Amino acid sequence: MFIADSDQDKSRTVFKELFDFYAPKIYSFGNSYLKSNHDAEELVQEVFIRMWNQRDVLDDTKNIKAYIFKTAVNLIYDQLRKRKLEKLHTELSLFQHSEEDHSTLDYLSLGDLQNQINGLIAKMPEQRRLIFTLSRVDGLSYDEIAQQLNISKRTVENQVYRAMSFLKEHIDSKYMLYLVFFYFC
Repeated sequence: MFIADSDQDKSRTVFKELFDFYAPKIYSFGNSYLKSNHDAEELVQEVFIRMWNQRDVLDDTKNIKAYIFKTAVNLIYDQLRKRKLEKLHTELSLFQHSEEDHSTLDYLSLGDLQNQINGLIAKMPEQRRLIFTLSRVDGLSYDEIAQQLNISKRTVENQVYRAMSFLKEHIDSKYMLYLVFFYFC
């Protein structure tokens, strides 16, 4: 294991060395895409929080640089998806107000959408819920999920497909556009 030694001091020392070496690189990389110092700082923190939380399963024979940058890329994609969803929400709200139409868009909110999605995810079978969360929330690739759960990549693909189909089938139609942008883009 990479930093899962029984010696906590050694684990912390190795982690600090990795942080000192890679944090500036991740910050610069993230800032080039996110165009925000604050978001780049949060990216660095989240990358290393995830790395620390995964220290027991990290394999020292694997390329740690690839793991760190893959995590950063996934988090950047998540952030850009979130921005896209927020922008869409704002544009829909502006469109709704400009049309002076007080339809269901008046009641549309990101919180309602997330609550509905969370409720639907909770209804999924345990393995499907776990795979979907690892894929769409944590941003892991199908290969990473298959390796982590010791299942085939095909099983992962199948479970993500079924989870997305379940969400599309059960999501309130007024939120469908948000679902598409948040989980498919």
